[in-house]
Amino acid sequence: MKKVFLLVFMVLCPSLLFASDNVTIKTQISVSRQVLPDTYLLPVSISVKLKKESQVLNLLGKVDKEVRKLGMDYSGGSYSVYKVTRWDPEKKKSVFEGFRGNLSYQFRLKEPSVQDKIFSLLTKLKKRHPAIEISVSNPSWIVSKKRAILVRDSLYIRLLKRATVLSKRFGRAIGKRCSLKEVNFTPHFYSPIRYKSALRSESVSAPIPKKSEQEISLDANVVYLCR
Repeated sequence: MKKVFLLVFMVLCPSLLFASDNVTIKTQISVSRQVLPDTYLLPVSISVKLKKESQVLNLLGKVDKEVRKLGMDYSGGSYSVYKVTRWDPEKKKSVFEGFRGNLSYQFRLKEPSVQDKIFSLLTKLKKRHPAIEISVSNPSWIVSKKRAILVRDSLYIRLLKRATVLSKRFGRAIGKRCSLKEVNFTPHFYSPIRYKSALRSESVSAPIPKKSEQEISLDANVVYLCR
């Protein structure tokens, strides 16, 4: 009776017999590409300190109009205005000194030499309005968003092709047929080195950071099912 029962069980439930023969392989695949940056990012900040809030706003407005006349690609143009006080140890209280306003831009240039036109304009404005303070913070070469998307899309295809090749290699190694079950992508973008700089004089021939290749990479957690 025991032999008959075992034979019937094997005929009716073959999946249970072979379930343990399935193999799941989990791994991580990485691909990357070196990309030459195509955009020069130039962050510029303008600061003004005057007695009246209206004077600060008017001067920032003049600067903004002149910057827009340059016709260059930039983001920002946002500003802030706030009271300035200092602590008077004799009076033992905060003393009002005026208002400070800040205006910031991020220029995106195809040719870094164009930055000299920006500096020339700001230097002229500073001559006319000595209250203006100008600073340049961390100019750098970056990969534009449009180019980064194109590179990333090509990396998706490259990674999938590599994952397909690996499925065949895994199958040959363990004597089974492996297929892709799951792919979870994780893109990573290289953070370019930043270069500190400041506009401390009337010079309009500013240094230019070296353009170096930057890495854009893509990772994926991959799951194979081998039968």
